[in-house]
Amino acid sequence: MNSITNVGIDAHKKPLVIAYQLPDSDVDTFEEFTINNNERDIKRFKKQIKKKAPGKIKICYEAGYFGFALQRQLADDQIECQVIAPSLIPKEKGDRVKTDRKDARKLCRYLRAGLLTEVMPPSEADEAFRDLTRMRKTMRIDLNRVKKRLLRFLVSRGYIYNLSDHWTLTHYKWLRALKLDNQIDRLMLSEYLYDLSHSEQRITEIENHIKAEMLKGPHKEAVAALQCFHGIKIMSAIVLVAELHGFGRFNSPKQLMHYLGLTPSEHTSSDNVRKGGITKAGNKWVRTALVESAKHFRHKPLVSKELKKRREGQEQWVIDVANKCHKRLYQRYWHFEERGKEANKRTVAIARELAGFVWAILNTQAAIVPNE
Repeated sequence: MNSITNVGIDAHKKPLVIAYQLPDSDVDTFEEFTINNNERDIKRFKKQIKKKAPGKIKICYEAGYFGFALQRQLADDQIECQVIAPSLIPKEKGDRVKTDRKDARKLCRYLRAGLLTEVMPPSEADEAFRDLTRMRKTMRIDLNRVKKRLLRFLVSRGYIYNLSDHWTLTHYKWLRALKLDNQIDRLMLSEYLYDLSHSEQRITEIENHIKAEMLKGPHKEAVAALQCFHGIKIMSAIVLVAELHGFGRFNSPKQLMHYLGLTPSEHTSSDNVRKGGITKAGNKWVRTALVESAKHFRHKPLVSKELKKRREGQEQWVIDVANKCHKRLYQRYWHFEERGKEANKRTVAIARELAGFVWAILNTQAAIVPNE
């Protein structure tokens, strides 16, 4: 006999809209109410639902900017709280009415039917470290904006740099040597250069913090192993490990590829098969890191001094997997080139195969990411 009480929560910054069904309730019968999103009301809600529920309680809400804080407040010995992947919630095409109460009822109904996909919850330490790596990424985005503003300003004043690529040492020397005629323009250039220097300094500091935390954490072996790959340096390796916490949940390379949204979309009906671009579902941070690394596999599989240094102290099987990866992906890259495959598709295809080799490293017991 089913003794589980199912609860769906449509979570917002201020209110939590709740719908629940007791085990003996009809499928379309819900009890509904709204509470404030604060610690006192959440504790009161837990006491009330425990009094009414005859057995175990299952609660769910959609993943969002709340993260996993609400889950940690709700979960205990009697209550199981799941954070649900929003993109994988079933959708009814003909339904054009959306309200908070209806969303809560829908979550409750789908939870009872077992149609929802749970997001793997990280530990508090893993979540904090993951958010630290994401902070670095947003800082780099801010830095790129500062650079673009500076270049646009100089072009508008007739100063165009053509001696080499932008943001090289030569370019920086040219920027600092500029003498503008107008006093206001000189002030603006000084402020832009200050913003540029300050942004670069902040990124350097946060990267030093990230590296220091990684050396103290349980994932340093996995990060060191991933650096054996061509195109994966320390920051890329840290992003991969921080985002793929609890790596043991991926049972195959294909499952990891699906999770990262690197597999092609498909619309097949009868004999009509149509494949489209990649799904882009799942973790965009890891997908971006792998695509950036994939661009390096156009180079011949040679071991540079820097790569050789990164491989020092690593087990031979890890180096063998990395060498096999480089050789295969180099051949695949130029095979796609000869077939005339478009550059972005070529890179994404390489990134998808690289995800398989990453799985092979992290899924092996010697380098598996601990699941705390």
